[in-house]
Amino acid sequence: MTNQSADKHLASTISIAVFGDSTAALFLEGHAVPVRKHRKVAPSQEDSTSIEIHLVQGKSSLASENISIGKWQLSGFSPGSEEEKRIEEIAFCVDSEGLLTIKSIPHENSLEVRLLTEDIPLVELR
Repeated sequence: MTNQSADKHLASTISIAVFGDSTAALFLEGHAVPVRKHRKVAPSQEDSTSIEIHLVQGKSSLASENISIGKWQLSGFSPGSEEEKRIEEIAFCVDSEGLLTIKSIPHENSLEVRLLTEDIPLVELR
């Protein structure tokens, strides 16, 4: 008999809110962790020096129909002009313990968010 530990998977889909109430899936329910994904995002205003990240948990394509995990600001970006459409690359990583890291590339602005709660489990054993 071999001693194998149980694999850990995402308990539900995690999406980022984009353009009003729409969402774009980052990680699908059942995906093995750890997992990492990059996504290009733009500030909501042309001269903004920060980017708001709003993550939701659930399967709906509408943010308002999912559970809001939270909203965070990544700051320290150079303001863009009206002619310059600024796109930033953001890395999203979930480790096997449910720690989400959101990091701007190449600026290295980052934050870590513990997503495990009793009400909204992020990672489950399968």
